[in-house]
Amino acid sequence: MNIKKISDFIVNLESTIPINEIKYKKILLWPIIRSYIYGSLLTDDQCKRVSVPAKKEGNWLNRFKSKIFHHKIAIKEVKKQHFEGETDFLFWSRTIDHSDKVDGLPYSRHTDPYFELFNEEYRCRKLEIGSEIKRKVKTTFFPSWITMVPDHNEICLDHISKRTLNIINNEFSEYSSKSIPSSFISSKVLKILKLSRIFKEVLKMISPNAVFIVCYHDENTFAVILACYELNIPTIEVQHGQQGIYNSLYCRWTNMPKDGYSLLPNYCWMWGEKSKENVLADRNDNQTNPIPIVGGNRWLFKKIYQKNDFTGDSFIQKLKECQVVTIATQPFSNIDLLIPDFVYNVINKFPLGIQWLVKLHPNQLNQTDEIIGLIKQKIDNRNILVREISNYALYDILKVTNFLITQWSSVIYECQIFNNIPIVVSETGKELFSKKIEDGYFLYAKDESSLSEILETEHNLPVDVEPYIKHDDRTARIAMNRLVEFTN
Repeated sequence: MNIKKISDFIVNLESTIPINEIKYKKILLWPIIRSYIYGSLLTDDQCKRVSVPAKKEGNWLNRFKSKIFHHKIAIKEVKKQHFEGETDFLFWSRTIDHSDKVDGLPYSRHTDPYFELFNEEYRCRKLEIGSEIKRKVKTTFFPSWITMVPDHNEICLDHISKRTLNIINNEFSEYSSKSIPSSFISSKVLKILKLSRIFKEVLKMISPNAVFIVCYHDENTFAVILACYELNIPTIEVQHGQQGIYNSLYCRWTNMPKDGYSLLPNYCWMWGEKSKENVLADRNDNQTNPIPIVGGNRWLFKKIYQKNDFTGDSFIQKLKECQVVTIATQPFSNIDLLIPDFVYNVINKFPLGIQWLVKLHPNQLNQTDEIIGLIKQKIDNRNILVREISNYALYDILKVTNFLITQWSSVIYECQIFNNIPIVVSETGKELFSKKIEDGYFLYAKDESSLSEILETEHNLPVDVEPYIKHDDRTARIAMNRLVEFTN
């Protein structure tokens, strides 16, 4: 479905329905509902990934024991950790984000470069829920089982909340033949509440001045934010993608409550002025959380100014000798959507001398075998590298790339810095990047013929006078000082 139409539909809901009447206890639930609507409409496939509570099993006594004892055991587990010294900034990281490596060790591009910046002057600590494994940045781990909370209850919304949710569901159903299951709301809210009580114990032990997070809209991070809110600890989300104007997770919030949402971060660290402008677009109150602060992309800074890790790497050297076309995928769980059919047709007709690469979104790495199998079915005697580049950082691949093809990935902004030729190959991308395409910074291919023509032509694209991503040290340090001031 067209991303602009989705955004317009959500904005219309906010302007015609009292969406902030929907609450559970004192928690306004619109951020949860908004993210569900956006995700389920973005692609038909997305709704397959929505969590639905499992069927209740066992008798009531066993369920009661599970409910009581999980919380007690989880609290006991987190209290085993002993944190020495004070903490100014806590970085709450996610296992899935550690898809890059620095000095041979897993590294999160979303948190670790910012940890390193702040740690130069302030006392920082990094946490992760998952299996303990050595990281480039020293990390304290908590076992993942503490987040596997039992789901044996259901919440009961008050009359006004139910009525308003029914109105939204009527509009949603008329627009898309979809609805928001009450079981989804119940399961999501209960898990966030239970996790927040566990995370509060962690936060009380560490007592940071502020907490950095990534992707506010997953259950664990919602719970971290809520726990911080209840302890009066500011939260800061680090931008991890383009967050374009029609990304309804971050932009065009037209009906913010006066005191903000307890499920949204206080601040957002943004890549550039355009990102900030997008987050504030159509906002009814620019001072309500989250407040955007431009600090740039610190991972990009690190990769540009550090010494090249791969100067002697034979694989990278071999790629430099070829014409390289890299395809950057979207985080679809339906792999049939990853690469448009006309792109496969172009691959099949082009000379064998071109080296095609597919850089998977980190969320798809566990589907690598399945994706490679699909690609082999689609191509005729062509060598497309997928697994071979998975252990290389995106920016190391962009350094040897000539053309970058994507539907609408934010990689298209990053590739500009490495002088790649960016090609958009979807209607959604055309909508999102219309100004960049119109100004000649990006190229658009709608079919096999237009993509072939682009790849067969030499290009001298203009220099983007307003780059989407800042990556200078000065911008980052100014943002850091502002956040220190705001969070002390």
